[in-house]
Amino acid sequence: MTRVALFTGSRSDLFRLIPVHRALERLIEVDLVVGPMHFHGATGETAGLIRKAGLRPALEIHSDEDPETRVGAARCVADVTRALAENLSGRR
Repeated sequence: MTRVALFTGSRSDLFRLIPVHRALERLIEVDLVVGPMHFHGATGETAGLIRKAGLRPALEIHSDEDPETRVGAARCVADVTRALAENLSGRR
């Protein structure tokens, strides 16, 4: 069976992603990957909205970095890249 991973990085893409996720999951296996901005208080802690929408993340990526600063945002990207490499490389 075909499998795809969908990544949501922030609230701005989440509401566009939900209908795409629902349409795809009727056809193929979908792994939802939730990025660190969904867990930061400064950005609204939107991880709860994902669960309220009935979606179950396959992977939640957390970061201790502050995504509101340039350096922190860059480090969040590094954390996402590392987590994807570690967690998705063996999945097919």
